[in-house]
Amino acid sequence: MSGQDRSQISEERLAQIQNVLGREPEDLISNWTEADEDGRTLTLFKYQDKIYPAFGDIAFGQLKDLTIRDDDVYIVGYPKTGCHWTFEVITMMLQGEAKLSLRNKQQTFVDVVNPTKLATLPSPRVLNSHVHFQDMPRQVVEKKTKMVLTIRNPKDTAASFYNHHRTIARYGYDGPFNKWFPLYLNGRGPTMRDHATVTVPGYKHNSLSRISLDLPREIQRLSEFLGISVTDSLVAGICDVTGIKKMKETFLKAGSKFSVRKGCHWTFEVLLMILQGEAKLSERNKLQTYVDVVNPTMLSTLPSPRVLNSHLLFQDMPKQLS
Repeated sequence: MSGQDRSQISEERLAQIQNVLGREPEDLISNWTEADEDGRTLTLFKYQDKIYPAFGDIAFGQLKDLTIRDDDVYIVGYPKTGCHWTFEVITMMLQGEAKLSLRNKQQTFVDVVNPTKLATLPSPRVLNSHVHFQDMPRQVVEKKTKMVLTIRNPKDTAASFYNHHRTIARYGYDGPFNKWFPLYLNGRGPTMRDHATVTVPGYKHNSLSRISLDLPREIQRLSEFLGISVTDSLVAGICDVTGIKKMKETFLKAGSKFSVRKGCHWTFEVLLMILQGEAKLSERNKLQTYVDVVNPTMLSTLPSPRVLNSHLLFQDMPKQLS
């Protein structure tokens, strides 16, 4: 069992751990590793037989007794399922202004933030977490706190989570996707199933797939659930500033990061690798099989098996699919 090595952490990351999380690097303990079939390891944390990122048992030991305020909103979900996007939308609703928050989502990340830091934040707080329901603060249930559960297509989630594990040094993983994927599929890094199957009064599912179909409607539904009055102009403003492209641009200008991968191209490449039996990116262009725009005569010239792709709704797809 070990915390993060202080000598291996940048000054920027050290400042974030100390000033935003209210922790020290040694507090963020890793006590578990998973290895892919080639022996490459993924550094994690295990708590009560459940696998998490390297949050540490100091934070988890304090989490159950965390003080919850009556006006808190609690976002929970599997990593990479839209927690950051949902945090921004709810914050805009509460502040009544379609403007991205200057607060760092990490400030309200209850899985690691020191309770003394959380206590200094002004109300209403939009708390967020990746822990399982049974590991949440007791008062979330006792006070019937409004909870929003984020859900995303598992294939798209896998693409984002793999990138997360590869690019963040504390995980220590450098393997290819096809070696990482069995860890994800078998719940070894960690499991998605237990997040998506929670059933408890007072929570709402927030699905990225459903949001992409009708964003204004879903913002209205979310506001009704939370008991927040929103005007049509505020909804329109939120839709504008929370577009993926605009959010990336805004956070990039602010020197921060916002990463979302929709997954169509990623899925195209994975399926082709499976079909060709080789973990190698295809020389085929995904646009060649984009049925929404490609001329059918061009599609007919492509060799089988074809991996066709589309953004159409089901009722507008080719009749022969059904």
